Amino acid sequence: MAELAAAASIITCISFGIQVLQGIHDYYEKYKDQDEIIEGLLASVANLQHTCLALDVTINAMKGKPWPKETINAVELSAKSCKKDFKRLREELNKIWKTPKPDDTTWKKFKATLRRTTYPFKEGTLLKTKGIVADSRDNLQLATTAANLQVQILTSVEIKKEIVDVNKAMKKVKDIFTDFEGTYTSDKLAQQRQKIFEWLAPKNPFSYHNDACRQRHPGSCEWFFETSIYEDWEKFKPPILCLHGICEFRWFWKNDLVVMRPPSLTELDYVLKSTPSSAIVEKLESSYEEDPNKAIGYFYFNFRDKLRTEDLIRSLLFQIAVKTDTVITHLVDLYSKSREGLREPNVRDVEEKLRIIVKDSPETYIVVDALEECFDKDILREIITRIAEWSSNSGLKLLLLMRDNKDFETALNDIAPGCYRAIDKKKVDNDIKNFVQSELANDHRLKAWPADVQNTIQRKLIDGSKGVFRWAACQVAALRKCVNYAQLKGALDDLPEDLYKIYERDLCAIDKLYVPDAITILRWLCFSARPLRLREIGDVLAVDASTLEYKVENRLQDPEDIFTICPNLIALDDDSRSEQQGSPTADSNALDRVIRLSHFSVKNYLTSPEIRSSPAKNFALSASLAHPEMANVSLNYIFKFSESELPLSELLKHYPLAKYTSQYWHYHISYLTEMSDENGLMACIEKLLDANQTYFKKWRLVYDPDKSEPRVFRRRRNVKTGSPFYYASLLGLHRTVSKALRDSTADVYSQGGSFGNALQAA
Repeated sequence: MAELAAAASIITCISFGIQVLQGIHDYYEKYKDQDEIIEGLLASVANLQHTCLALDVTINAMKGKPWPKETINAVELSAKSCKKDFKRLREELNKIWKTPKPDDTTWKKFKATLRRTTYPFKEGTLLKTKGIVADSRDNLQLATTAANLQVQILTSVEIKKEIVDVNKAMKKVKDIFTDFEGTYTSDKLAQQRQKIFEWLAPKNPFSYHNDACRQRHPGSCEWFFETSIYEDWEKFKPPILCLHGICEFRWFWKNDLVVMRPPSLTELDYVLKSTPSSAIVEKLESSYEEDPNKAIGYFYFNFRDKLRTEDLIRSLLFQIAVKTDTVITHLVDLYSKSREGLREPNVRDVEEKLRIIVKDSPETYIVVDALEECFDKDILREIITRIAEWSSNSGLKLLLLMRDNKDFETALNDIAPGCYRAIDKKKVDNDIKNFVQSELANDHRLKAWPADVQNTIQRKLIDGSKGVFRWAACQVAALRKCVNYAQLKGALDDLPEDLYKIYERDLCAIDKLYVPDAITILRWLCFSARPLRLREIGDVLAVDASTLEYKVENRLQDPEDIFTICPNLIALDDDSRSEQQGSPTADSNALDRVIRLSHFSVKNYLTSPEIRSSPAKNFALSASLAHPEMANVSLNYIFKFSESELPLSELLKHYPLAKYTSQYWHYHISYLTEMSDENGLMACIEKLLDANQTYFKKWRLVYDPDKSEPRVFRRRRNVKTGSPFYYASLLGLHRTVSKALRDSTADVYSQGGSFGNALQAA
């Protein structure tokens, strides 16, 4: 038993350490070539990661075998010391992540002495962190030495027991040596794990979790942990909990499922400063982080990064596999099935491995936030339903957070329908009250008002919020702009009823001169295939909406003028976490920052039935109308830059939207259920897919889908270029393919392209 406790202690410590070290690596990786101290810190982090992985392998080799007291003492002492070191690193990492990461332009613009005035890049911070890393490695060395010695002793004992004659003894020695060399060589194993990590490419939830923690107002959501609902969920009564729309709570309960949902569609998520998901994750981690029998996995969907279901499954698998120490047996098997990384991970295979791990784990906590912001909700609903079913024969506790969604509710009710149970809305209002009081006390403009005025502000905002946190936050931002009491009183007397009224007010306040451009900006931010950069959305406006002609004179003099065109509805990301492809230049600057809608509910309103009968009806958007227009703009943009004789690097600078339009024009076409020649798309596609035209060659120069297709990672060299019909098949352009087959202008078996021919590419 002492051996098991010692092994569990050091393995838990190692798992915690790997996560913390990965967080340090993720923050500083971008700057390693720009600062010698950072480069040295990352080298120390990498060495410690290898040490952790090597010790993990050695401890696993010792499981089920007797340990001498000296080895147990050494391992327990090392685990105790490392636990303190890794907690110090975690505390340092939390401080570091509170400072937004500077982009490359900001980094280069300021001198080193000025850069190092920010906490993460202070020399003292870097050296302190590096020192803690060094201490951790020294402390691990005690356990590593003791464990390696014990493995050698155990190996020798096993060999002696197995020796019957000289031939058997030699064979046993050879087998043990081969097994030890092939399986337990730490450097090779560390390299293998790194390959698996790069191949699986799991989204790191750590940065999203940090964002949510920063956004959550101190003390908010703590009341939730005092409810019987949370306590019962912890006791598997029920093991599944779905929180629908954190507004006025209405509870539903029966059998294994608890559901909360809001009273109306317009009372949207209570998410800006009081994010319950982050509070729940913090609670679980503080309670069970060091318990080897409890695994925790969490994931935050985010509409701005257009995350998909497979991102969720890959991330959960990696998080839980590492925690439960099954990363070798399960992830290596999955990696092998992909032909050692030649093929991308199959979502169903990843899901199956996750199911096996959850089933084998004594207790597994999974928290998934903002399901409604998933990019492929239909697929997500199917997988979430299957995951929920795992709770019947495993130690799974599943907690979901989302807006009211009938499709999800129906799917989950098929597993366990429930009845209603209420919770006091005043507890939510109290969080809002604390937020408003904090703003009034700390904001330099708001705290200047007399006490009686502040009391009026507080009362009006709390009474008007009706449990919707974002509504209160929007009103605080609006009141902050008032420069005299008359303006403040007018704003308080005319508070909008809900979020939709706020957006209606903001849209109607847009200058008539800017309305066409505002509609274009909002359309692209709502329906783009990936998050767009500021310079990209600025160039969208250069395309004339009526003629689809690209006009340089239509470009904004300053791309940041889009905030003048539609204020309050859009925002720049605070960091560069979104992994964008197609950055126009290697040097990132302010214009390469991601621009997004200010909140997910903005898109909800723009596409809702309510806007069509409101004064803001001219801004109403729909996917069925947006995608054809965006496809048309993309194709005509390709035609325009194809006329340029500029080298590729210069072309991408001069035409910032070139990468996006080349990569995603067919994405917008794929969303069309019917396509007529009224919008000219068929003619444009035929024009692009004409091998005799410059457009076809220039498009593939900017982005060749045959070389970027994710289905196969290793390709034949010196492959003959595929025909236009091959590319139409590869991209799933069914109508174009059908027309070519009807006209007998296509050869299905014509050789060319990475997949060999059009039939194999389809």
